[in-house]
Amino acid sequence: MGNGNRYFPIRDQFIWKWVREKENSFWKWRQHFRISISLHWKNKIRALEKLLVNPKANVRLILGHAKEVHQFFAPGEIMTIYLNFSDPWPKRRQEKRRLTHPEYLARYRDILGTHGKLILKTDNDRFFSYSLMQINGDDHFRIDRMSLDLEQTSWFNVPTEFEERFRSQGNPIYYLEATLIKGDSHERTLSGTR
Repeated sequence: MGNGNRYFPIRDQFIWKWVREKENSFWKWRQHFRISISLHWKNKIRALEKLLVNPKANVRLILGHAKEVHQFFAPGEIMTIYLNFSDPWPKRRQEKRRLTHPEYLARYRDILGTHGKLILKTDNDRFFSYSLMQINGDDHFRIDRMSLDLEQTSWFNVPTEFEERFRSQGNPIYYLEATLIKGDSHERTLSGTR
């Protein structure tokens, strides 16, 4: 969510990947959109300026709040949600603003398709721990991969502007990838079975 100070879709990195699939007996159509949702209008203006210079047919910018994702997307319409360096909202009274709070996870569950992905990158160890506990505690997500230092893995990664800055300062990048499991609850990934 959010596009930050740099226009990620131009770098072929995206915040949201939107996949619509329509099928009939003769063909299957699939189109990938890169969608950025943010309340920060100054960042949206910068992104729009860059988009005007380098047009992309599959890029959409939404000036809006993450709480409103259900108004922008139909159930099951999103395949991947990227939370790249979200504001950690460190104070206890700000917990409901964190993009991995249970209320947000419930909204993500509504718009993610079956086996949709939630991918988180952050440099904030406390936010990462909080997010790990929230996602692991949600019976509808299964944590597939996590790293306490993404640079030490061989996983494909397109670094964000923040990521490059934090790495240059010697900070580790925390990474988590979870899959939405619709239907029956599953065994909890880290804390054993239910």
